[in-house]
Amino acid sequence: MRALCILISRNSITSKAEKEQGIVLPSVDYNYVVDRAVGGGELSFDVNTRGIIRREAHSGVGNTNFATLGIDADSWRLTAQGEWQRTFVTSGGLLITPMLHGRGDIVSVDDRTWRSNFQAPMQPLDGGGTSFRGMVTAGLELRYPILFSTASATPRA
Repeated sequence: MRALCILISRNSITSKAEKEQGIVLPSVDYNYVVDRAVGGGELSFDVNTRGIIRREAHSGVGNTNFATLGIDADSWRLTAQGEWQRTFVTSGGLLITPMLHGRGDIVSVDDRTWRSNFQAPMQPLDGGGTSFRGMVTAGLELRYPILFSTASATPRA
């Protein structure tokens, strides 16, 4: 099974100024479930990407000092994850489901925002670059179905 979803967003209805609402690039979601059993279980993959462009910083003076409410930057994120799980049924009816899950993210920011702390000249904010992260998890789910019967209610097959 495959699924693809593309979300297109536009600027805020109340504010058309790019400095207050960045340009959101199309967001893409993709899901794939392998049609045949892999290792006796189900294997699935999900991918998502998102990008925002803002060419003008949104700054102002707050209650006590200068604040940057929106940075002048381009940002992009890609997330990919996969999961495998398989359910075993014991002779006593206990359901045992081992699962493995992996996820990876790439985040890139091109920051062009300048700040002032009123004591130094304008300086660039520290936020540009590309970061990677990953995580792998394993789990085990145990389930035991319980069925109750009473004189006024009986289970149906």
